[in-house]
Amino acid sequence: VAQQNEEWNLSDPVNPLKCIQCDFVGRWPTELQKHAASHSTSRPFKCLVCSLTYKWRWDLAKHWDRAHACGG
Repeated sequence: VAQQNEEWNLSDPVNPLKCIQCDFVGRWPTELQKHAASHSTSRPFKCLVCSLTYKWRWDLAKHWDRAHACGG
């Protein structure tokens, strides 16, 4: 399965979506959109307790669990 996934990822996409800032190529608009955020300096997810900011929602959630959740 891993080899099939690797071959699928490495095969030439029918409609490649290319990043204009690097060599990334994706197959889906959402994949390219998510990748584009990696080039951004925007950090739109802010902790309401300590004001730390994060680029990704899941990083804020991880921070919350570790720093502010009960017992954290």
